[in-house]
Amino acid sequence: MRHPLIAALLFFTCFTFFAQTDYQIDNETLTLETEVEGKLDLLWNVSDKKFRYFIKTESGDIVELLNTRGEDKRYQEQYKTALQSLTSAPMKKVDKVNFTLFDLREFLNDYNKSVDPNFNAKERTKLGTSLALFGGMTNHPFVENPTDETTAFFGAEIELFNKKKLPRHSIFFNLRYEPDTNKFKHQLTQLSLGYKFKFLNFNGFDMYANLKAATFNFARITQIDENGMEFTESSSGLDAPFILGLGADIRLFKKISLILDYHHIYAVLIDNYADFPVDFAAGLKMEF
Repeated sequence: MRHPLIAALLFFTCFTFFAQTDYQIDNETLTLETEVEGKLDLLWNVSDKKFRYFIKTESGDIVELLNTRGEDKRYQEQYKTALQSLTSAPMKKVDKVNFTLFDLREFLNDYNKSVDPNFNAKERTKLGTSLALFGGMTNHPFVENPTDETTAFFGAEIELFNKKKLPRHSIFFNLRYEPDTNKFKHQLTQLSLGYKFKFLNFNGFDMYANLKAATFNFARITQIDENGMEFTESSSGLDAPFILGLGADIRLFKKISLILDYHHIYAVLIDNYADFPVDFAAGLKMEF
């Protein structure tokens, strides 16, 4: 593996970081996430593998929402009484609130909207996915190819993105297969993890740069020795090649797009053998 620390940096983009603040509550110092900000704030953390929820009032008082078990092993649902007291909401409505982050967030968002016309609920990240199938031609720019042979390749790609209007950033997982031929006996199966940035982003048309940051390669090469005998070598390994490419999405239907890609233009950390890299692909992408 080359430059393993660089490859690991890509995984940093897969995590979302929330604003955390330390609070002193009943002689206990707690680091809490802010889930809702308004007339009443919703704070939470995970302690001993259990969620704990708190409400912070405008005066700065913090009330923990509890749902402990009684001697009969049934949940006491104390949090419902606290919610009713803090919001004056009808118990009929409070009774429908489950002791979950989702339900508490929705309840407090509704309350804050009712008492503050300027309240805006914090936008939640919704994860979108797409699946692409593609095929193309390549002259193997990162493999020794003295006669500049061009062969076909096939693949599939899963893309993850923030499901909002016209997202610019995404992460992709790519599977690519390059079969060998009689003229060029190099077979490659590649799994890669990378990042895309849409520098042109319109309804119905996108252009993007992509970066393959980490790849796992399974290669089989057939060569001829000094006696004219063929022999086959197999290899596998994890690399951080930082392969740069360009592409475009053209919307055909509501959730189906034509994709045109120039995959392997240049690699930062591996050798480039081709004078002019040929690595073009076309396919279809479906969003979910």
